[in-house]
Amino acid sequence: MAEKKRKINWTEEEREILIEQCTSETGRKINLKFSNEISAKDKAIFWEKTAERINSISMCQRTADEVKKKWIDTKSSAKKKAQSMKKELGRTGGGPYPGGLTNLEEKVVTVIPKCSIDGIVNAIDIFADAQEGDVPSISNSISEPVQGASCPAREVSNEPETERKASVSEKIKKRQKMEDVSASSQRDMIVKLEEEKVFLLKELICAHREQTAHLQQLTASVNKLTDAMISNNVMSSFFN
Repeated sequence: MAEKKRKINWTEEEREILIEQCTSETGRKINLKFSNEISAKDKAIFWEKTAERINSISMCQRTADEVKKKWIDTKSSAKKKAQSMKKELGRTGGGPYPGGLTNLEEKVVTVIPKCSIDGIVNAIDIFADAQEGDVPSISNSISEPVQGASCPAREVSNEPETERKASVSEKIKKRQKMEDVSASSQRDMIVKLEEEKVFLLKELICAHREQTAHLQQLTASVNKLTDAMISNNVMSSFFN
């Protein structure tokens, strides 16, 4: 079986055309996750035309699927970099982020919902104040057997009891360690679930904002059309 040849890396000119297409008015509509205005056919046509434009200056032919994947990777990379910058600037005493965004990355960021980068304001980390050692150790409450002066017969009779207490103490320590590990695992699982909930909530908020903006645009267009129709009817009545 012939080995699949790897295509050459994307050139700067190819990336410029890709970003120019995807940040255009049509490209921004394509990026909307929820839109009744753009159909699957419209999206397919957009990626085909974008691929044709890139191929007109490219040294190799890029398919529509390859162009679409490159845009997804480019947008993801710019988003991560913007989030890192935001996090770095939010740190106490943090200086400017080294490197910053390039001109092309700044264009890409304009089509990414702001809440996806900034996150939800005033979010609470329920485990922020948790510190190691908050849970008291049971083993600390077990006092060591006090060995004092006594007759030989008394010492002999206390040896089994001392060994038994030491054995119980060891078992308690082992059990406490197992409980600590279990509690840590449960805490990590809860943190992960909370992070997933926050992520899904942010995605839902972004989608709602995008849909609201789209509905506002449609409402404005309908109002303009209605005003125009009323104006035409008034003019027609006047001349008649």
